[in-house]
Amino acid sequence: MRIVVLLIVMCVTWPLFAKPLKRVTRQADGCVATPIACNTTSRGRLSAGDCTSEDGTYFDLYQFNGSVDTFVEVLVRPLSPTMTNPGNHLIGPPGSDVLTPIVAGGREAESRYILPGSGTWGIAAFTLDLFGSGEYAIDLRCRAGRSTSRDCVSQPIQCGQLYVWSLTAESCRFSNADKAFASLEFTGAPGYPATGYMESAQFSPNVVFWSESLGNYVSGGIRISNSATETRYFIPDSGRYSLVASSVEAQRGGEFGLALQCSFLPPCLRPLIVDQPTRITIPYGTSTSLSVESNGTGPLSYTWYESGFFLAGTDQTFTTPPLTNPTSYLVEVRNACGMAQSKVIDVSLTGGPPVPLRRRPAKR
Repeated sequence: MRIVVLLIVMCVTWPLFAKPLKRVTRQADGCVATPIACNTTSRGRLSAGDCTSEDGTYFDLYQFNGSVDTFVEVLVRPLSPTMTNPGNHLIGPPGSDVLTPIVAGGREAESRYILPGSGTWGIAAFTLDLFGSGEYAIDLRCRAGRSTSRDCVSQPIQCGQLYVWSLTAESCRFSNADKAFASLEFTGAPGYPATGYMESAQFSPNVVFWSESLGNYVSGGIRISNSATETRYFIPDSGRYSLVASSVEAQRGGEFGLALQCSFLPPCLRPLIVDQPTRITIPYGTSTSLSVESNGTGPLSYTWYESGFFLAGTDQTFTTPPLTNPTSYLVEVRNACGMAQSKVIDVSLTGGPPVPLRRRPAKR
């Protein structure tokens, strides 16, 4: 049996899932797939003697039975300090490719998948550290995917709107479970944190966001009580999105209310210095005020420097102490999304210190 695992060059956590996979060239005696069931947790330990990729990475292999369109979440949680940078990857039935997760990342390696077919699926649990080892827990969560039926039509919903509907025998059906769902579609724009809130007195509700362009779930439900749940998603791109509302229990339906709330966060504009002095001349022993004009999303903070040295307690306008030597200043303007630095402001002096009077010796 040929097994593949993910090889990732780790510059930052989890950005590169398109890296080529390394085939396993040595299978130790203990390299056997361990059965794991949906919605259960297992414990394991990575160590020498486990399945090993050709680059020396240890991994454990699990297998489960999955149906087409099932939404799968895999979480690998370190249980010992030596188990750092965990990872997991889903391996399809024979003839299928390794799946790229919808979402992945974090110290606890969480990945989400939509199964494109039915069969026996494998999970490779590993660490990104070469020869890394240690104990871990692996959680496998599965739930029914959306139906692909052509007669399943999404209803429109607008931000700020409350939608009242019912789950019935005529509602959309999940393709791999005897459960009804309702799909409510809206148009999202970048920068919108969206929240879907669902409540029902007749069944335990569940609601998640679905991206039409990705063809995937992009959020999970957060249970508030037995009769209420919500889901949250920060919309990254313009496009069509849906709220998928269903019942936790199979073959349960009834009336429910669903609200969609969207908040728009305006883009953060980096500071930009639009006007400043570059050269000032003042009399010897006097002080002067320096100021810059800047634009950008507030609040803005200002930090002044004299000849490269930080000056505490500064503001948009800075008043120098009395100067007895030529010097230079610059200012940094900061906000939540960036920093701008001014040009150097040279301060030169005219005149000089008073010449002391010399008294002539008295004539004798």
